[in-house]
Amino acid sequence: MKNVKFVSIGFGSLVNLDRVVAVINPDTLPSRRLISDARDAGNLLDATCGRKTRAIVVVDGGQIILCGLNTDTIASRLNLQQDLQKEDYSDEEE
Repeated sequence: MKNVKFVSIGFGSLVNLDRVVAVINPDTLPSRRLISDARDAGNLLDATCGRKTRAIVVVDGGQIILCGLNTDTIASRLNLQQDLQKEDYSDEEE
């Protein structure tokens, strides 16, 4: 069975590292359209806990996740987990 890696996107919410396609800024018009379209299609997940949306996480299943953390914070967490995952794979090869 594959080892699943989760990353915290804030306020007790986690997302599967392998499913994340993009982390984008919600302040642009195309981002707002993406949110609106996902809401209409039933693919919108709100993980902000009532706070302002500061990042949008897009996953490969077409779901859009609204986050209360900054895009830079989420990106650094994703990069950290990817680095740790690479180290785990290199340890297994040795």
